[in-house]
Amino acid sequence: MFETHLVNLEYEPLTIDYTRKHRYTPDSIIPGTNILVELKGAFEKDEPGKYEPVTEQGGFAFLFVFQRRDTEIAWKKPRKDGSRLLHEEWVAYHHKRGMPFYCTFEDEFADLKKSKSFAEIIKRHKITQH
Repeated sequence: MFETHLVNLEYEPLTIDYTRKHRYTPDSIIPGTNILVELKGAFEKDEPGKYEPVTEQGGFAFLFVFQRRDTEIAWKKPRKDGSRLLHEEWVAYHHKRGMPFYCTFEDEFADLKKSKSFAEIIKRHKITQH
């Protein structure tokens, strides 16, 4: 078509970014911060895909509180050694890429709240009123 009927038109002249409108309801939010809290047993297949856009478009951070350690993401393909990606590994990977994602576990949450690292996270994501 571009060699005949559309000869004077440029092929793929621009790229347009777009977002689709979705709604997300967090399990909770830490008061005075932009930290959304998600209580998780395990991720459903399409669920992790929503957290990055919520962070990028809404300016939020996430604290994932997993029910227990070492829970595999069941729908991920096994690695060469047969193991699967763990939920906490997924969070660490995204955190290293610059996403404000943090995680703890149900039985460690009380200790996290008392820790210096938690105080730093709260300070980093505190909402200031102007």
